[in-house]
Amino acid sequence: MTLFFIVTLIVSFIFLTVITLMRQRLDFLPGARIWRALAPGLALFVFAAAGLFLSQHSFPERKQIAVFPSIDFSFDENLEWKNWSIADQTIRALTPQLDESWVVLPLEWTWKSVDKDSVQNPAYLMNYAHRAGYDYILLTSQRSECKECPLQWEFIDIHHGMPLQKGKIEPENSYAIGEQLATQICTALNIPFSAHDQKEMESSLLMWQAKQLQTLALGEYEEAIFWGKRAFYRDSLDVRVRNRLALAHMQRSLQLTREGKPGNVQQLLALNLSRNTINHVDSLSAEAHRLIAKYYILQRTWTRAEVHARKSLQLDPNLAATYVDITSFNEKRLELLGFDNKEQAFQYALHLNPGYELARLWLADHYYFNRVVNDARRELQTLLSIHPRSIDGWLLLGKIAVSQDKMDEIIEIYNRILEIDPNNPHAFYNLGVYYFTIGDRDHAKEFFQRAVQYGNHANSHLYLGHIYEAEGEIEKAIKEYRQRIRLKSGPDDGYARRAMERLYTLTRPDSADLNPGNQ
Repeated sequence: MTLFFIVTLIVSFIFLTVITLMRQRLDFLPGARIWRALAPGLALFVFAAAGLFLSQHSFPERKQIAVFPSIDFSFDENLEWKNWSIADQTIRALTPQLDESWVVLPLEWTWKSVDKDSVQNPAYLMNYAHRAGYDYILLTSQRSECKECPLQWEFIDIHHGMPLQKGKIEPENSYAIGEQLATQICTALNIPFSAHDQKEMESSLLMWQAKQLQTLALGEYEEAIFWGKRAFYRDSLDVRVRNRLALAHMQRSLQLTREGKPGNVQQLLALNLSRNTINHVDSLSAEAHRLIAKYYILQRTWTRAEVHARKSLQLDPNLAATYVDITSFNEKRLELLGFDNKEQAFQYALHLNPGYELARLWLADHYYFNRVVNDARRELQTLLSIHPRSIDGWLLLGKIAVSQDKMDEIIEIYNRILEIDPNNPHAFYNLGVYYFTIGDRDHAKEFFQRAVQYGNHANSHLYLGHIYEAEGEIEKAIKEYRQRIRLKSGPDDGYARRAMERLYTLTRPDSADLNPGNQ
């Protein structure tokens, strides 16, 4: 559709230009007749311009509701799961009540971009929601160790900065509290609440589900798998538990790959669990279809990936993660899914969840790769205004500063990263790359060694190999190249291939690098 408007715009512009030139040079169409000749072209031009603008900028209206874990004044880590369970059960009860114009943000989305040290502060949570562009938030607070103390709640309109409703709920299990809170939110929004039949869950199952959710949101994927298995074995028909367990396996596989370790087994576990979900438990689970599509994207099996991504979008048009996943497709497949390009898919994901850190990071990286640096910076500045402690956001901004050779900005950015995470290996690595590029081997070696010390950063071994080789310390260089090869991430790992080439050159008997006299 966008191509149609572009072609129409060009044709109408050419028509208007030709008529105008004929009028000026040939005295063609004198007087009022010129306006009658121009009218169709002008109308076509306005139509095409308006159509192009709307096709680029109009997304269906969506309103976001964020539900945060309860603020707990008891500060008892052993009872922290109750705060997550209340939020989880509220989201479970609320989501089916709302149509597609509403997005109830899963805790896995919101929790990745909040400042974990500030989440007990209601003012911070309201400010965060305002910066992220959410419409409503539910804040609850309690003393989890007090069995008689009521839970207090506020449903807040972020745009007006005031609660639509607030109240207290007598202490019960989190399932019952979640039902009551969902009912109150629907009342505040003038939406009818339809009670759904679902058996109440025992306390141990609620705890395992909450711990699964909490560790998944915190990126502690091995812990999420542990708690997910316990919940799964107790109730294998719970689709959310199944999907979160599959997601934990998938995320763990990606984590292992980044660490230079094989993650294929975890990917297969995620695939099999999701396949069983759609084949035997719930064929309409959008998240299960998304995870199957994700597996095939990683395997570059594009046709199967497209089938399941399409099904995921049909079942849940508000599943923001699917829109990020499909940016791996080529433009032809994206067009079949309703998007003109990758940028538009990223923007739609952010339309659904403005605080989606990964979507904004990948969009910024997309702009940077296509040399639209100002747009990349804009997206990163937006991300960092929402999530000032985003290490990945600062790292990409540092990468851009390095490419532009902005020394003062480079130092400021990496100092900021190391202030947030004093032992961040990626920061040390990027600083090492910068100093290596400008020929300062001493500083480069120091930072690469720190990257290896704090995170066994794979590519730092390759650079250290180059530095030791340049210094004539061949045995140390060979050791670093071998270490980089051991951390090979796959067949397309260009850095590992480079390490193999240097290792072969340095270890063959007639190597000119080892025996200069053979030249």
